[in-house]
Amino acid sequence: MNIWDFFKDILTSGLGSFGTGFGLVVFILWIAVKAGKIIERYKVIDKVVGKLESKIDKTVDKIEINIDKIKEDISEIKAFIAVSKRDDNLYAQSQSPLSLNDKGKSVAEKLQAKKNDK
Repeated sequence: MNIWDFFKDILTSGLGSFGTGFGLVVFILWIAVKAGKIIERYKVIDKVVGKLESKIDKTVDKIEINIDKIKEDISEIKAFIAVSKRDDNLYAQSQSPLSLNDKGKSVAEKLQAKKNDK
């Protein structure tokens, strides 16, 4: 007897047809359950990823705000340096901001400012 003939006899018999049909239904249900579990895992992973994206967006916003504050501070420092480098101060020498030039000395003499020698 051939193996194919054996399977053909089983499938054509009443009990064989029922067993095959039942086995097919069980197999389909098993696949459906497995697919459901995979879909649930995907939903959980998607939810976690969504929360992480939200946290990352908030962190990036905070970093951008801090960068903007740093830029403002740097601009203030640049402005201060630019003002301190200007030569429009008539009363101080350019090489030493603590020493008076001739015009500054004459104003100090007029005001009778004391000289601090240490």
